[in-house]
Amino acid sequence: MIFDFHTHCFPDALAPRAIAHLAEISRKCGLSPTTNGTAQGVLDQMHAHGVDKSLICNVSTNAHQMPKVNAFAAELARTQPELYALGSLHPHGEDLEGQIRMLKDAGIKGIKLHPDYIRIEFDDPVLHPIFELCTAYDMFLLTHTGYDPNSPDHMHCRPRQVKTVMENFPRLTLIAAHMGGIDCEQEVLDLLCGKQLYMDTSHSGSYPHRHPLLHKILQKHDPALLLYGSDCPWSGQEREQNFVLEAPVSDDVKQAIFWDNAMRLMK
Repeated sequence: MIFDFHTHCFPDALAPRAIAHLAEISRKCGLSPTTNGTAQGVLDQMHAHGVDKSLICNVSTNAHQMPKVNAFAAELARTQPELYALGSLHPHGEDLEGQIRMLKDAGIKGIKLHPDYIRIEFDDPVLHPIFELCTAYDMFLLTHTGYDPNSPDHMHCRPRQVKTVMENFPRLTLIAAHMGGIDCEQEVLDLLCGKQLYMDTSHSGSYPHRHPLLHKILQKHDPALLLYGSDCPWSGQEREQNFVLEAPVSDDVKQAIFWDNAMRLMK
């Protein structure tokens, strides 16, 4: 069984505009969307490639849109039995505690942050209230890490910043997307491997020339803290699943990455 811990979609009315805008940004690094940006698009990909559950990673790119993003997350959680959803908090949004309480009541288990889209360093103290709320409400936090074409000249969340946040908030359950950081593999090996940190594998299959180093992370990190992710629609299921299937780890570890760890984390 497969749990895809890192996917994206948008409300049906917004999806065509959102996917066109993001596709233009992503084209700079050779990416193109594999779905139409809707929840049904994610479901179609799942059904075509044997995925049983997926987590939708919603992102508030500004304070104004935060309540709408979280309302969409709650709607997905209520209406789509094959999909789980993350909420999102913006540090400049109003009533952050009210928002996280609403998400908790809706059965949502975590929050997504994308530092490159909000243009805030991951270790900036302005994010501390979000880390504190996630800890207080027992919700995990998944953050984009490493390179992103939306901010091609500056990474707002590098492995060393993840390490700083872990040290300052030791009770926070933290997930570093993209194997701890796109284009940051050596830094991940040096600073994050062996720590009490979840990592998802999303977008790792897109970089075949870096697979040896990425596979080294899989071998060095605690297998109970690894989660399969595709980053749909920005990568395809086949190449992302193959990245894990071809890794030099045992079948038990692969099962943990594909399913067991996600189900335990989602309780």
